[in-house]
Amino acid sequence: LQWRARDAILLAEANVPPDESMHYFGDEGDRLQMMLNFPVNQRLYYAFATGDPAPLRRAIRETLDHIPRDAQWVQFLRSHDELDLGRLTDAQRKRVFEVFAPEPHMQLYDRGIRRRLAPMLGNDRRRLELAYSLLFSLPGTPMIQYGDEIGMGEDLSLNEREATRTPMQWTDQPHGGFTSAKKAVLPVVDGGIFGYQKVNVNAQRRDPESFMNWVTRLIRVRKECMEIAWGECEVLDCDAPAVLVLAYRFRKAAMVSLHNFSD
Repeated sequence: LQWRARDAILLAEANVPPDESMHYFGDEGDRLQMMLNFPVNQRLYYAFATGDPAPLRRAIRETLDHIPRDAQWVQFLRSHDELDLGRLTDAQRKRVFEVFAPEPHMQLYDRGIRRRLAPMLGNDRRRLELAYSLLFSLPGTPMIQYGDEIGMGEDLSLNEREATRTPMQWTDQPHGGFTSAKKAVLPVVDGGIFGYQKVNVNAQRRDPESFMNWVTRLIRVRKECMEIAWGECEVLDCDAPAVLVLAYRFRKAAMVSLHNFSD
């Protein structure tokens, strides 16, 4: 692949325990350059649901121990599939379901949640900012699902994974400005607090205090912090049980990120 296109990468979607990740990366990082970090992703939602980041601390430490020097984990909050909680214990998964998917039609395959981030977090700007601040300070490369930067919602009337795959909401025009056809492949989210009439790129682009512009500023700050991308990360022990502290060192620079899950 790199012989054909030197700036191309291979990203794996492999929901495996950390000690199996090297099979995908290759011992010398010669198989895949990047993998979605499912171990951290699932424990992150447990921390959001319970205020207990201890399993998340362990997952970050374990994944840092199982990655080649030139490879990276891709950190994410949501993807185009269900939020897979299959690696949590039954008790942990139950706690996450109770908070983020209390209705059976919000769940999928007895292990996942078919909802988008903004509705799961109650469309609460403070909670969304906490989630993204944490995402952008985790070691590796952050990934955002399209539409989450404007706080899109899901359509639970659609089948299975299609609930979170509705068209991008660009404007308040028909079909959210996604297509000029009479009918889109999937219907755009219409009406309510997440409808394209209220949640769309065009409206948020004009508002300097919009969530999209806040995320844009966060991306800018993240790109200026090479410590997070390529520095040495350490998960620090903390006396406060609901706090996660990450320390980064890169050449002569250093930084610390702190996140409180108590509220």
